[in-house]
Amino acid sequence: MRITLPTKKGLANTNPEIDFEQLVIVGANGSGKTRFGSRIEENNLKKVHRISAQKSLSFPAEVSPKSKERATKEFLYGYYQENKTEQQQLNNK
Repeated sequence: MRITLPTKKGLANTNPEIDFEQLVIVGANGSGKTRFGSRIEENNLKKVHRISAQKSLSFPAEVSPKSKERATKEFLYGYYQENKTEQQQLNNK
């Protein structure tokens, strides 16, 4: 993908272009990362998928990840029993 960068304040009207397959934007708080990413996304809706940064990529010790199946059944039925069908789970309520 090719984008034209905005003109930097104080420089002549030279709009450099960059060509890339993946782009990672890093900068200080308030430096315009979100606005820049939004602008790229607006101008290239069918080519861009923007992912915001994650503040924490680790789980606290007291959190236990579960399978989607187990989490769904615990949500729907209030408990999970590995060898029971959905109908059996409903009948046990």
